Amino acid sequence: MPLVPASDHGTRPIQVRPGHFLILLLAYFCTGWLGLLVPFENEKVTLFWLPGGIAAAAFYRWTPKLWPSVFLAALLINMTSGTNQLLNLLLAGGNTLSPLVTVWLLRRFSCDLSNLDRKNTLSFLLLSAIGMTVSALVGATLLGLYYDLPLKVSAYIALAWWMGDSLGVFLAMPFLVNMSRDYLDQVNTRKLDFMLVAGVSFIVGLICFPLNDFDAGHALPLVFTTFICIAWAALWFGLFGGAFTTIGFCFLAIWSTVNHWGPFVLSNMPLSFWLIWLYTASMAIISLMITAAHLKITKTYARLVQSDLHQEQQRVQLERAQLMARLAHWQWNPRTDDYQFSHAMVDLFGLPSDALDGTMEVFINRFIDQDDRLLLRIALETARDQHKPLALDVRLAISHHRYWLQLQADKTNTPEGTLLQGTLQDISERKRLDLALAAAAADAASAPDFFVTILRALSDAIGADHVLISLIDSQDATTAHTHTYLKRGELQENFTYSLKHTPCADVMDENLCYVSANAIQHYPDDEMFRAYKIESYLGVGIRNAQGVPIGILIAMAEQPLPVSAQLSSLLLIFAERIGGELRRAQDQEKIHNLAFFDPLTGLPNRRMLQDRLRLVISQSARSRQYGALLFIDIDHFKLLNDTRGHHIGDQLLVQVAERINSIIRSSDLAARQGGDEFVVVFDNLGENLEDAALEAKKRAETLHQLISQPYELRQSIYHCTISIGVSLFNSHNRSIDDLLRHADAAMYQAKDSGRNTIRFFDPNMQSHLEKRALLEADLRAAHDSHHQLTPYYQVQVDEHTKAIGVELLLRWQHPQKGMISPADFIPVAEQSGLIVAIGLEVIRQACMQLQRWQQRPAFARLSIAVNVSPIQFNQATFVEDVLAIIDSARIDPKLLKLELTESSLLKNVDQSIAKMQQLKDRGIGFSMDDFGIGYSSLSYLKRLPLDQLKIDQTFVRDIAIDPNDAVIARTIIAMAQNMNLQVIAEGVETQAQQEFLEQNGCRLFQGYFFGRPMPVDALETELMARAYCR
Repeated sequence: MPLVPASDHGTRPIQVRPGHFLILLLAYFCTGWLGLLVPFENEKVTLFWLPGGIAAAAFYRWTPKLWPSVFLAALLINMTSGTNQLLNLLLAGGNTLSPLVTVWLLRRFSCDLSNLDRKNTLSFLLLSAIGMTVSALVGATLLGLYYDLPLKVSAYIALAWWMGDSLGVFLAMPFLVNMSRDYLDQVNTRKLDFMLVAGVSFIVGLICFPLNDFDAGHALPLVFTTFICIAWAALWFGLFGGAFTTIGFCFLAIWSTVNHWGPFVLSNMPLSFWLIWLYTASMAIISLMITAAHLKITKTYARLVQSDLHQEQQRVQLERAQLMARLAHWQWNPRTDDYQFSHAMVDLFGLPSDALDGTMEVFINRFIDQDDRLLLRIALETARDQHKPLALDVRLAISHHRYWLQLQADKTNTPEGTLLQGTLQDISERKRLDLALAAAAADAASAPDFFVTILRALSDAIGADHVLISLIDSQDATTAHTHTYLKRGELQENFTYSLKHTPCADVMDENLCYVSANAIQHYPDDEMFRAYKIESYLGVGIRNAQGVPIGILIAMAEQPLPVSAQLSSLLLIFAERIGGELRRAQDQEKIHNLAFFDPLTGLPNRRMLQDRLRLVISQSARSRQYGALLFIDIDHFKLLNDTRGHHIGDQLLVQVAERINSIIRSSDLAARQGGDEFVVVFDNLGENLEDAALEAKKRAETLHQLISQPYELRQSIYHCTISIGVSLFNSHNRSIDDLLRHADAAMYQAKDSGRNTIRFFDPNMQSHLEKRALLEADLRAAHDSHHQLTPYYQVQVDEHTKAIGVELLLRWQHPQKGMISPADFIPVAEQSGLIVAIGLEVIRQACMQLQRWQQRPAFARLSIAVNVSPIQFNQATFVEDVLAIIDSARIDPKLLKLELTESSLLKNVDQSIAKMQQLKDRGIGFSMDDFGIGYSSLSYLKRLPLDQLKIDQTFVRDIAIDPNDAVIARTIIAMAQNMNLQVIAEGVETQAQQEFLEQNGCRLFQGYFFGRPMPVDALETELMARAYCR
């Protein structure tokens, strides 16, 4: 019967097959029929009922679904003994129910028969005894009723029935449940042992039972010897051996007694059966108990063996780990000065075995470096007296070898007293690496010969016999020249060699090449390998600042060198340090070029310009000749960079520089000031100012014409223009900075004049620049003060003279200069970048005013229009900034209107549309301010998400008398109406202007005719007084 492992306690139900039914039927019937051959008190009662154990084993091991086989076999057995068929059916039912109940109890209380330890054994005996009461009670009750037996007799039958069924379970169930191929294989592998146990047990059984008749029917008391055999079998073969031997002795006892042989033969046969039952039950219980005890001992022994094995493995692993970490254990008894080292000291350092223990003073004098002895003694005394942990690096000297040891220890209380216990680790490699790294980190200027010093440090750190620096030939990449070569620490003569068939060629390809052993076998054609019998080679590439290989750092040894991560890192560090020192000379030259020349164009930079210009001015003063400084700026260069990329812009700069160099004289100076700005200096233009100015203009025009010629940039033609500012100089100029500033100012004047032109510096321009600088400083102070920049509001009305909104107009009330016109300070704010912060503050003030008006019904529906500068609108965060202000003020976005100019919208139409649409989705309105006076935008007008067009006041001023203005105004109004846009006219100052506009379809107006710009308090009073708000 195959044993099927279970998830709960050893077995689980299996798929039922017909063979299972048949086997159980035959086994139950045969053993039952044999059991009834030895009846007790009734032909249906016996003290030896193995079928109960067989049935319970089958239900437990296979499945309770086999109960029909048990029922049918029990019915057939009862039918062989006659009696009433109904009685036979009921008795068969009781015989079937009892093993079912037994198995249910065993599973209910998790009794695992495949693991019969003490707990499971006791549970099995108790639960199976309880389960067998079912058949005993059912059978005794039925027989008592059928035969009309007295209660005492029925009870006696129930007891006998229970005894027989229980004995059958005790004998058969553990045996059958645990019988498996493993048990059979165990018996098969120990055939001789099994045959010995079986043979001896059989002989003992014969002597104790059938042959035990020595004196006229009297038997000798030899039954106790069977217990020895059962114990023997149970200890050798476990449950299988004990159960098998018990069943055998039981069979011999019953057979002998039935034939009137053996010690259990009495004149009262029922009493003989009682004795056999007691004997067999005792044997079964003893077998189970011995098996349980043996199992516990076996498990305990297995755990101990496993624990010992695990500890031994841990000990071996710990020793291996300590050896790999070059670690050993030590202890010192301060009271006796005795020490002990672990055996790793012998393996790691070759310490003599007789020195593994002894007195510390002797060990210090014998093995510790002389310079470290005092330090170690002090450290030991400190750890002993001050209860401080010991941590110290010392040198160990053994057989002319020096090892750096890191000692660590702390006090530990032991039965022997207070000991200092800890570890010591070999840190020799780390010390060598530290020394090597210190040499690599040293300043090259502080070393008399840097390369010799650093190579010697590398050789000492890794144990290399040959270390050298090779540099690649600049003309032949297959040839190298040694730069510095040390052999066993001594400087050697340099030589030239070929990289072919050497590991150096691999270094050039892969940046490194490590051959830790058998190098000469890998590279048999390497002449140096053959000459010095090189075993290991370590090579790392040396590169220049651009990452191009320029040389190799090589370390070679005549013995194998172990390659580690630390060694690899050290070589890379040394290679980088050597490369840095080799680059230093080259870098000095590059630094000079970078300091005085522009790396892109090759022209002198600003610094050299200052030096050369100082010299030119001095020469001009001596010769009384005028000179000219030209400040050249490429128009719309930023647009080229943004649209074509910086690499295209760099190409243009290079070509412009080449054209400038091609036209100037050798005595002239050309420099790149930065970005897209160039400076050209001409000298010796004449002593007369007018003549010098004419000559400077002529040369500037020549430059302008040449530089403005088309350029071929990446297979495309590019046309560019330049703006040139010219400043003349002689000895009367104040400084170089003034000269550059004057030329720069003239260049910006050329920019303001439409670009692509030449402008000379006007002395009056300096006064204007100074005034502008002062105005910018005052404007910054005004913005920071939050008091000088005041919002004014001008009303906007409809054709019914009802106020629909206002326009916020910023005014600057200077504390000393009074009211400053927006025409003066707004351009300064835009040029300085202040317009962004001021513009956001204006929007914030407008939203706060809308918030206040929401609390006043008379003004709650008024909108506020705010002018937005192109610079502010083109900020990347413009949309987020406006939405943040609106969300903070919690106003209705529909009451805020942003007035944009054509120039701010047409710089990047798609980006402008996207920004406007984001704000329009939140309800913010848009008006195009000063429509018609800027760039032509009619082709884009239909794409822009506008709400309103504002007719500029230049068309409104003379609209009643100038036919051209009238036509323009009518066109704008008609176009707006066709596009479903509102139109508002600004600058309306007369009734005639209003009437004309109204007659032509304009319904919204703004101007002095309806109200001047004024502070908010005055505005509110004016609106109420003139009934604009009602």
